[in-house]
Amino acid sequence: MANYSTDQLFAPEVILGVSKTFVDGPNYIQSLLGMGVGGTPTAIFPGHTGTVDRLDGNRAVGGISVRDGVPRRVQPKVVGTDTLTCYKYYESVVINANKLYPLRAIGGASNVVDPSGQSHYKEQIKYLSSRRSNLREFTVSRTLLGQGFALKAQNDNEQQIIPVEFGAGDQDVATGMPVANTGQLPLGTAGADLISAVWSNANTDIAAQVSNVNEAMLLKTGIPLRHVMISTTIWNYLRKNTLLQNEGGSVVRPWEEFSNNPAPQSTGKQNAGFTVEFRAIPNVMFHVVDAFLMLEDSNQVQSDQRDRSKLTKVIPDDKAIFLPDPNPEWIGWAAGTEMVKKNITSIASDMVNGADAWSLPLNDPPGFEVRMIDIGLPYLRMKDAVMSATVTGF
Repeated sequence: MANYSTDQLFAPEVILGVSKTFVDGPNYIQSLLGMGVGGTPTAIFPGHTGTVDRLDGNRAVGGISVRDGVPRRVQPKVVGTDTLTCYKYYESVVINANKLYPLRAIGGASNVVDPSGQSHYKEQIKYLSSRRSNLREFTVSRTLLGQGFALKAQNDNEQQIIPVEFGAGDQDVATGMPVANTGQLPLGTAGADLISAVWSNANTDIAAQVSNVNEAMLLKTGIPLRHVMISTTIWNYLRKNTLLQNEGGSVVRPWEEFSNNPAPQSTGKQNAGFTVEFRAIPNVMFHVVDAFLMLEDSNQVQSDQRDRSKLTKVIPDDKAIFLPDPNPEWIGWAAGTEMVKKNITSIASDMVNGADAWSLPLNDPPGFEVRMIDIGLPYLRMKDAVMSATVTGF
């Protein structure tokens, strides 16, 4: 492994590159939707708060003009707006110089970091960038689930604010998804539930329910259903469903395609879950996502990351999230801006736009403080484009 100087390792662009390459933890949903760190925002605010357009698919038919007639002037399309306030992720980690130079060669340059030090450097950057990525995964998944998430102030000297489930904090950040797009989806004729029977019943006609969801999505937005996100609990019900097996044909397996979810990182690390397309439900991809996140708590310890009761599932075991093909026309990421001071000798003139990273030298103990920031918020541009259904337990 080549040796690098501290100036090279702690340059902002290098920190950003390492953080994107070696990010750890759940990130499948944000990757699928193109909403990971480094993606292109659909809105940029001068500050943390701004307005975004609320979109809707158009199904109005144009009129017919008489020959040599003047154009028929139609009323402008009314587009609603939403006011968003971005959250601000801002954390740092100290990398001690004594960890960077544990085996410096005799007579070697004092600023060269050997492979052992580079490994320590990489792990700290990965840890910090994973915390940032995990926050995005939590907020994006909660946006898709329908309600949103909440912010809760910790009663400590630094007044830290942590993300929690919707309704469990001091301030809710609501998605704005219509109530009818959640639960059992009362979107059928005369308000009938599209999810009319639980998926845990092997005789439930799941294929018909999914087809009805597709029709409802076309009615409300003009965009067809393409993706369904579920957990292993729901996957186990699907693979045992009698009608899916019967409509699968003479083959033993009821699905047509089966593939692991791709790994977007250059390291090739496998993402959580896999994707399945059933013979009885063609052109709809079921993404099985069993990722877990640990929401911050003042009493948590390292072992809590392996305790099911202290973890939060990205996709709950009773839900199925129905989505169109990923497209910024129905979901977006808003990025905020803020002035920061990236160097102790510079004025506060560096403009951070969305996600950024940099470092500051330290004296006691000697080393570097790596800082990461992410000012942003996921939001639904089309409120009706997503349906978060309760498919079991009712």
